[in-house]
Amino acid sequence: MYARVNPVALFDQFGHPPVSSPASVPTASPPVQADARAAAPHQRRRFRLALVVGSGGVRSVAVLGFIQGLREAGLSPDLLVGCSAGAMASALIATGVGMQEGIEVAATLWTADVTRQSRRGAVAQMLWPRWLGFDGDFSLRRDDLVRSRLKQVFGDTQIEQLPTPLRVVATCIETGDNACIDRGPVVDALRASIGIPFLFAPQHIDGQRMVDGFLSDPLPVSAANDADLTIAIGFVAPQPKRIDKPQRLLGSITSTMTNSLMQARLAAAQGQGQQIIAVFPEFDRRVGLFDVDAMPHVVAKGREAAHQVLPQIEQALARQTAGA
Repeated sequence: MYARVNPVALFDQFGHPPVSSPASVPTASPPVQADARAAAPHQRRRFRLALVVGSGGVRSVAVLGFIQGLREAGLSPDLLVGCSAGAMASALIATGVGMQEGIEVAATLWTADVTRQSRRGAVAQMLWPRWLGFDGDFSLRRDDLVRSRLKQVFGDTQIEQLPTPLRVVATCIETGDNACIDRGPVVDALRASIGIPFLFAPQHIDGQRMVDGFLSDPLPVSAANDADLTIAIGFVAPQPKRIDKPQRLLGSITSTMTNSLMQARLAAAQGQGQQIIAVFPEFDRRVGLFDVDAMPHVVAKGREAAHQVLPQIEQALARQTAGA
């Protein structure tokens, strides 16, 4: 019941200056609330079609366009799974929002300023850990802003109340295992899955410290192994064009590890018989971690990717129906 983390995300991935973003979230929109008719917990059942969204910062928002492409073809997943930024996008879809509204909301959630609230005493705590109580809850930044934004969008909605079942993947920092959160407050689950280690403190869930889901599984297809067909939307972590700064070296190392882990997890799930259609949307421009201005382009490319893969999805579903 947990998620995974993207370590490099923190420093504006590979030295590109972060895109300026609004200092605060617009206050006009009320929290997204699930339909009251969906308040009963979802029963364990076999799902026909699952959609899994991996970590990728702003690129994860491509799923808003992808889901629009599916809806235009009369298709809709009956299970959503996500980690890190992909978990936030999946949660928006699970509430039933449309593409345009989803873009507007996403633009208020994932901006660079959420990483700029320094925590008093953090540097001293690193320099004198024994005297100042350094432990597993350490963070360089406060999470007030990101938590308030999540709260503004999702309010007190529980995962069990969402119209479409949602699973949020995070990482248990004590064991390194990934965990699939499928109950409890949406805000707590998302806060866990986007908890970049060292930057933000872990989220405590069921007595365990949870951090970013990308750390243990950048594309958590195994969390949808009870689906007849899984569509996996993944994002290859980019390599820096040159390594001339410490953060770019760290970015290169982390990207290599992330991509290798993603491919290994994907191959393992397929090897165990899970039916997966993997989609890796391509973009015409470099998209930074917090590049909010790129969202319309990213979403358009997601929709384009859906149209390209629709014949494959429809054929796979037809084979399932014929074999049922």
